Amino acid sequence: MKEKTKSIVLLFFISLILVPSFIYGATTRQKASDADLNWKKVLQRITVEPQEVHIPRGSDEQELKDMITVKAYYKGIKKPKIVTDYKTNYEEQKEKKGKQKITIQYTEQGCTKKDCVFVTFCKPMQSGEAVEPKPTEEPTNPEDINFPYISGYTDNTFKPNQAVSREELATMLARLITKNRIPEETNQYTDLYEGRFSTDAVNYITKLGIMEPTSATTFNPSGSVSYNEFREIVNKLRPYIKNANVALPSGNGNLTRAQAVVALNELFNVQCNTCFSSSPFTDVSKNDPNYDDIICATQSRTS
Repeated sequence: MKEKTKSIVLLFFISLILVPSFIYGATTRQKASDADLNWKKVLQRITVEPQEVHIPRGSDEQELKDMITVKAYYKGIKKPKIVTDYKTNYEEQKEKKGKQKITIQYTEQGCTKKDCVFVTFCKPMQSGEAVEPKPTEEPTNPEDINFPYISGYTDNTFKPNQAVSREELATMLARLITKNRIPEETNQYTDLYEGRFSTDAVNYITKLGIMEPTSATTFNPSGSVSYNEFREIVNKLRPYIKNANVALPSGNGNLTRAQAVVALNELFNVQCNTCFSSSPFTDVSKNDPNYDDIICATQSRTS
């Protein structure tokens, strides 16, 4: 019995010595593992913020880098790291027009991750050009201004994908041809009335023979314009346009408001700087591929 008691006491003392050693060793190994993880961070992904920017065409790459933040995320580490030693294909894209996809590439310890940012390259600011002209400023020469030739709706929308109506197209054409000085015309059509926004424009455009009425006394102002009809109208516009080599929509569809301004901007060589503009429309953002064309068509701008 005494021998059994001695064995139990001996085992108790051995356990007091060995158990703390095991605990210490496990803790030390865990700490070493954590240190190893921090030393060899595994790159999981990168992100770019914001996802889209506007930059004057031809600007240096540093202009892009000043506008974006690139963050690197690692396995097992919650907090990302901001990195600056990344590479881009910006130089290949900077002379292009419109929205371009710029690839951001970051490499660390042999691991490479990519993300992208969409850059809209717009017309560079000219020396002395005002960023936000005062609304009360009048041009010294009316020929030096491109007037707005289409407007949005009272609910602050533009409805870019809505079919353009016959009276909307006639009004746009009349404003572009006359530089927004549409002459007063005697109304020939019973489906229009005096004082309507389109009445003078419709009568002017039909008198020129650019658009045809639906009868001797009707124009069908709310009717749509098919692609084929628009191509015929453009052929009749040739004495007035500045650029005849324009790709026009084709097929069996109807011309949308966005398609109309894209084509008319090219036909009449309407250009403007939208880098410092903001959209007045709730359904047109800078992510819209036709953003520049819509803004140019709806706002006053110098040539």
